[in-house]
Amino acid sequence: MERAAPPGGTRIPGAAMRWRFGEGPAVPLLCLPGIEGDARVFWRLAAELRGRPVWAFDLPAGDRVETLAAAIAAQLEGPVHLLGASLGGLVARQLAHDRPEAVCSLTTLGTLPDPRHRPPGLALAARLLRGLPPGVVRRRYRARIRARLVEEAVDADDQVMLLAGLPAPRLLADRLDAVARWSAPGPVAAPTLWLRGQAEREAPWQGQDVVAAMPRARTETVPGGHRAHLTHAVALAAVVGHFIRGCEPSPSG
Repeated sequence: MERAAPPGGTRIPGAAMRWRFGEGPAVPLLCLPGIEGDARVFWRLAAELRGRPVWAFDLPAGDRVETLAAAIAAQLEGPVHLLGASLGGLVARQLAHDRPEAVCSLTTLGTLPDPRHRPPGLALAARLLRGLPPGVVRRRYRARIRARLVEEAVDADDQVMLLAGLPAPRLLADRLDAVARWSAPGPVAAPTLWLRGQAEREAPWQGQDVVAAMPRARTETVPGGHRAHLTHAVALAAVVGHFIRGCEPSPSG
């Protein structure tokens, strides 16, 4: 069954689940979600970026970041700004590296700056998920995500929406493998902003780690935690909006 549209979102035609928020002549902001893969998490951020077209794509299937980035690249229609949350940030970084001509800026939230900061045991967790009955995985994963949403004070209606759209166990295992196998691509030409929530508990890195891994990137702390795009959309939109306005192509191209 097709998932419900997020508030203010219109589905972009195509095989993948893609949403459009707003219209306008500005370069669109393309948002990629974390490991749950549900693009609807960006609806509150999109609502605050008034005058900016925002696209949000579900994460495609695949067990490598390069595969996910290639699938997104195939759907690009002109230049974009990129914003990726968590795993979506790894995909966005790969996409910015692979398609520099199409990316005006790169912003991430709660995304690993370097494989050294990857949580241990991801490949083992993926194997365990594949060996457990799917019903058991679904129950345990739902309970885990619900606890995280409650901990971060995500709106109750948003919790219901997102818990109804959790990935299938095999897809979740593939995405864990994607992070476990991830290696950082080469330099990214686009201006880059690496964001971390003040109450972040899921991304084990600090601002100095970004500086060490990507000397040309800006790093900044924003209110909220791993899901600041749901809980602190106003503050996040102010930071992101200011950054991408400074990265717009000149009228002459």
